[in-house]
Amino acid sequence: MAESHNRVMTIAAWLLILFMPSTALGYGAGVEQYIPIGQSPGVSGRLSREGVVRSVRETKGVLMIQLDTRGLRHPLIVDKRRTAVYLDWTRCQRSNQRGTWRDILAGTYVEVYSVKWVKVRQC
Repeated sequence: MAESHNRVMTIAAWLLILFMPSTALGYGAGVEQYIPIGQSPGVSGRLSREGVVRSVRETKGVLMIQLDTRGLRHPLIVDKRRTAVYLDWTRCQRSNQRGTWRDILAGTYVEVYSVKWVKVRQC
């Protein structure tokens, strides 16, 4: 009985963390656009995935992104209606911008946080 209760509480805690608004993480959603790939506090390296895009497929408003990383066999599924695309220009010392789904191409380096955003390295 206690084991079942612990399992339910663990699942509830993970769901709360995954769907927590970015304002609770200490910054607003508009700020995320300006944070470089791999440096989002509380997300990068923990909840997001980084890598080179192997392939991109679109099906019924959902984008399936296959990254070329070790250990990740299944594509990342992103809802096009809810997920923002940001273009990361920080390596060129230019301002980051909002992007579109057409910016996610095979061969580009990305960071995917499927609940909120996808960042695409531009240089």
